[in-house]
Amino acid sequence: MTGTAVNCTVAALLRDTAAARPSLRIVVDDEATTLAEALDRATEFARRLHGAGLNAGDRVAMLAPNDHSFIVAWIGAQLAGLEIALVNVDLPDDLLDAMFAILKPVAVLAPITSRSIEAPQYDMSRAADGLLLDANGQVVDTGGEPQGFDRPSDSIAGYMHTSGTTGLPKFCAQTHDYFSSLGGYVSDIFELTPDDVVYSPLPLFHINPLGYAFMGAMIARADFHSSSKFSVSGYWPKVVRDQATVLILHGAPLSLLKQHSDPAAAAGHRVRATFFGDQEFLQRFAIPGCITAYGSTEAGGITHTRRWSADEPCLEPEGQSRTVGTIRPGLEWMLEGNDSTGEILVRAERRGILFDGYLRPEGLDSSLDAEGWFHTGDLGRRSDDGGLVFMERASESVRVKGEYVPLEHLEGVLSAALGADTSAWKRGVNDLGDELVVYVEGAVDLERYLEIEPSLPNFMRPSAFAEVAALPRDTGVGKVQRRRLGDTEVTRWLEVAKAR
Repeated sequence: MTGTAVNCTVAALLRDTAAARPSLRIVVDDEATTLAEALDRATEFARRLHGAGLNAGDRVAMLAPNDHSFIVAWIGAQLAGLEIALVNVDLPDDLLDAMFAILKPVAVLAPITSRSIEAPQYDMSRAADGLLLDANGQVVDTGGEPQGFDRPSDSIAGYMHTSGTTGLPKFCAQTHDYFSSLGGYVSDIFELTPDDVVYSPLPLFHINPLGYAFMGAMIARADFHSSSKFSVSGYWPKVVRDQATVLILHGAPLSLLKQHSDPAAAAGHRVRATFFGDQEFLQRFAIPGCITAYGSTEAGGITHTRRWSADEPCLEPEGQSRTVGTIRPGLEWMLEGNDSTGEILVRAERRGILFDGYLRPEGLDSSLDAEGWFHTGDLGRRSDDGGLVFMERASESVRVKGEYVPLEHLEGVLSAALGADTSAWKRGVNDLGDELVVYVEGAVDLERYLEIEPSLPNFMRPSAFAEVAALPRDTGVGKVQRRRLGDTEVTRWLEVAKAR
């Protein structure tokens, strides 16, 4: 199968895959089903979505953890022709409210219906059985037949939100062509076949597990395996037990596995390649090769890739950066001004490779300049061999355990709780990402913080507070200049762990 799987809806692609290989297995933890069975349940679920009054083209949000119900519900939404927005289930309600004010979903699907959300909610916890429940716990009656097969392939299949580097996470619009072309490209670069088992333990609302692992496997007609959550201790036993051949990861779990997992636990694996990796990882766990990439949800999921073998050192001097040698067919790139270092720009030869734009309150914004270039906000440089090295985000960002922290949102929460102006930033970098710290004008009442800490996701919990006399601000609008925080005199450091 090649990466030319375009001009079809996700619904049609999955139907054709199931017809070609009905025994294709989908496994989450230790629970298995076939794609054919999942499609049957998803068809029933799609009928019930229509029974709830949802029709092709409606915008619906889904907040759910990895399980069979997530997969069946997402497939069902595609069969129903919905524009399904996948949302991090761990985001707090007030942040969701701000995001949903832009998304404007006509309904929300979640495992329970108790979230503080204005839109009508439906319980999708039994989607794996083909059932949809209303807010009263009653099974929704079936409506008409699925409407998704007749959707144009260049229509919106769904939205994924960015992590929100400093502000509100933005919803990226993705067409059916986007998913099929990305999955086809992943199938190509990994040379996937129906004999492969693709495993990703990452949350399915991210592009890596859904766009690379799931769609790549579906196009190649390979088995797809997932987990309800990432576990260092359980990772290699599952890889060995499930006979996984291709692993899809990202930076944080890769570092955890290198630091805390025993190579003996990986003995007997059949892995031939990983997405994201380095020489240390490959050699430590006896894996022949990996593929590194540069890309983003906006930039087609992946724009540049390079294959590495276990005997090649694939780290560039920047540390976490990789030289990426081959741009994806249908795309071109340059550094702004065509200099050797600058912001990375990408442009597609046709619609459906890059995202379709950011969803704004007034509608969809393609975010392309007059010549069709997407300004990624990433800084890069040309390598000696003419490839691209990603250096860092051009904008200010803090990434903890693989997640970008929405700094402005966190500051609003903490400022309200502490009764003082705050600015979130970072202190040092380790293999798992940045260390999140919060600078506070004046004194910090840690007891007040600890009262609200349980309401914050783990990646939004600061390691320390720094008391300062004044936050460094722009003289014009008074905005805090985050990059000057590290040079600001700190009158007292308070380590959160010591206060617990």
